[in-house]
Amino acid sequence: MEKSRSRSFADVVVGEARKEWKGPSFRTQQYAPLWLAKSVVGKLVGAMDYEKLEEEIVKGGMSMIKVRYLGDGLVLVSPEEGEIIEDIVRSNTGWFNNVFESVRPWLEGSEASHRVVWVRCYGVPL
Repeated sequence: MEKSRSRSFADVVVGEARKEWKGPSFRTQQYAPLWLAKSVVGKLVGAMDYEKLEEEIVKGGMSMIKVRYLGDGLVLVSPEEGEIIEDIVRSNTGWFNNVFESVRPWLEGSEASHRVVWVRCYGVPL
């Protein structure tokens, strides 16, 4: 435990910065499953959040899609087995325009710039 008050709590938690990684490193082969390649990424309209989106899916009768929140207002929209996402978007253009600012095909590198995560911590002084 540090007795000196010259460093902030964040500085103490972060500790000394390492100059170079000395642990093991691994190379992995990237793999994108087929269902992911058949998905699209939608940017939610400003007033829409993920909970409202789930409600809109039920109200709009869009049971043929599955959504996953990516963060930063982005949602991965995947078709149910046997469906084609392009056909779903084309036949439900009005619904998609009300919910999403834009819809584009999923590509490797389609990722959010940030994501909010809630973590429960016990025993941490506020």
